[in-house]
Amino acid sequence: MERWTLTVIDGSEQGLEKPLNEEVILGRSLDNDLVLSHSAVSRRHARIFAVGFVIYVEDLESTHGTRVNGETCSKRALNNNDIITVGPVSMKIACEQAAPTPGATNVIYVQPTGAPSIHEISVRDIEKSVADHDISARLEAVLQIGLTLQGEREIGPLLQRIGKTLIDTLAVERCGIFLGEDVNPQLVMAAKGIENPDKLPFSKSLLHRAISDGEALVTADAGKDPRVRSESLVAGAIRSAMVAPMWGREHVIGAVVVENRDRTNAFDSEDLRLLVVLANLAGTAFQNTLLIQEVRRETEERAALSRFFSPAVAEHIRSKSGTALSNSRKEISVLFTDIRGFTALSETNDPEELVDLLNRYFHELTEAIFEVEGCVDKFTGDGVLALFGTPVPQSDHARRAVRAGQDILRRCSQLRTPDGEPLAIGIGIATGAAIVGPVGSEKRQEYTAIGDVVNIAARLVELANAGEVLTIDATVEAGELNGLAETVGDRNIKGRERELKIYSIDVGTPIA
Repeated sequence: MERWTLTVIDGSEQGLEKPLNEEVILGRSLDNDLVLSHSAVSRRHARIFAVGFVIYVEDLESTHGTRVNGETCSKRALNNNDIITVGPVSMKIACEQAAPTPGATNVIYVQPTGAPSIHEISVRDIEKSVADHDISARLEAVLQIGLTLQGEREIGPLLQRIGKTLIDTLAVERCGIFLGEDVNPQLVMAAKGIENPDKLPFSKSLLHRAISDGEALVTADAGKDPRVRSESLVAGAIRSAMVAPMWGREHVIGAVVVENRDRTNAFDSEDLRLLVVLANLAGTAFQNTLLIQEVRRETEERAALSRFFSPAVAEHIRSKSGTALSNSRKEISVLFTDIRGFTALSETNDPEELVDLLNRYFHELTEAIFEVEGCVDKFTGDGVLALFGTPVPQSDHARRAVRAGQDILRRCSQLRTPDGEPLAIGIGIATGAAIVGPVGSEKRQEYTAIGDVVNIAARLVELANAGEVLTIDATVEAGELNGLAETVGDRNIKGRERELKIYSIDVGTPIA
């Protein structure tokens, strides 16, 4: 297998190498997989990842963009020796053991008698030869097969189509499709009348020729061919066989093997040429299907995460494969909002008008919370519970919560009730330890926080007047908010034995 490496070629990290064994996140933040300290590099700038056998780079909505060989891109497949530039920092991607390109497939035809003859023919030459050999039949078959394979979007049906095409087009009794370096087939199909086609093994020597050496080979008499003779061919009474590699962009991604037990000379050199073309079409279709599935999965993940998290936080969670959502004890800040007089509004206005008001209200709240990369935990009737400092750690979570509170009041001051009155909002913010993570049953879970800090924030919002943000000394201290916080006195909080010192935040002085 090829070993891909990313090397920084300029800047303060020049010479730094990163093996691309798994997904790599690039950026200025210290929690990235590859840290680039230049100020023009975004905190989370780009990621490099593999889909099947293809390596991609994707920009993560960076400020200065990501370029490959000088061209700006949002997502792009990479080739050996490509130059990736993030901000002003350039890196080179290199493959230590680069495989030959698909245009160098070796096609070997073993004659039934005498010494075998070997021909090295490019894929382009093969495609031309197929058309010249039987333009009325085989060229049409190739065109139809290509269209059919490219239209499939699921791996299982795709493999089924490939196998059926081979059986319908060639004198095939059994075919096997292999992916990667695994000698176990992903699919085995056989013509009618062949029972249990998956019981006998396929020739490892044939597979090795295709997957490791990139060769396509036909043997007209397997029993007499010393180059491909193997226990599996003998055990299966295989008379004729062919194998061709399935190519991706630069890699062999698998192989296709077809067999005939009935007779020798079941396949000739032109059959092999056709198999090579079909195998390459299948390889392209397979990689396209993998890419489509990856894009679909990413889209679904982003859609699910965007319900609760800002785009930046959602992308971080997705890149960590969900590990950021495990249950853990964290120091966080909790924000509660509440509409003052909502019960009276409900009694005197139409439900349709109230729903419209709530939707606009929740929209503004979500925008304010996401602006500082907070988490919308849940909507609580006419209120919102938001978390800061989780799931992505934030050292300044208290200041973020207060900024969100100020922004919420500013945004909601523009909203009007059905009676034309300004929407009156109260806010409570508390800072402290909590257990955060998924909570619920196997069928339904939600990401939330459990702890006394949540109870305190809920009680503070009950005490807050319209247009007021109330908090406690832990938030003031953690957020360094002494200049913006005014003591309003000690209060008894339901569920706590001791009084808490409560502060009112100056909402007219935005904090950085």
